[in-house]
Amino acid sequence: WKTARAEQALAVKMVRLLQSSGSTPAAIKFAMTMIGIDCGPLRSPLVNLTIEQKNQLRSALEEIGFLSHITVNKNVKARIALPQPYGNGHWQGAVGKQKL
Repeated sequence: WKTARAEQALAVKMVRLLQSSGSTPAAIKFAMTMIGIDCGPLRSPLVNLTIEQKNQLRSALEEIGFLSHITVNKNVKARIALPQPYGNGHWQGAVGKQKL
């Protein structure tokens, strides 16, 4: 339980930092870029973080040890499927991983 609590506490800190940045989607994309995953630009009307916001977020994430808890498998490519209609008016979406 001690390890789980510590990991949960770190996750809560990280989410709070991302939410406090002013634009959660922009902060998430920036954090992903920090670990080497380019998620592309934000779509309008959202805007990217300023350089000052990025520097503050980077410092705060480094302070809580964000990068030391992340490992990225470069052999796995994330794939997101767009929602598709079932035919009965309901929609399905899928998120999966595919090896290169």
